[in-house]
Amino acid sequence: PYVTEQLWHHLPRLPKTEEMAAHSLMLADWPQMDDARLVQDKDAIASFECFQALTRSIRNARSEYNVEQGKKIAATIVAPGELKDM
Repeated sequence: PYVTEQLWHHLPRLPKTEEMAAHSLMLADWPQMDDARLVQDKDAIASFECFQALTRSIRNARSEYNVEQGKKIAATIVAPGELKDM
């Protein structure tokens, strides 16, 4: 929660108004979208899905081998071409 709150404070947003007086993410209004279609970057989505799969695999391995929470482990990642530079 702390990291999320800190990131939120660095996002661009409209100046504070009477209706939107939140200084905290917990008190902020839920974001509203206009009628414009959301642009999606298929390459970015595919890269993020690879990163999610990698993260899931490392977490699963840590769980299977009962690695203590917070303990660093060594990991070797083999990736093709463009994924190496992520």
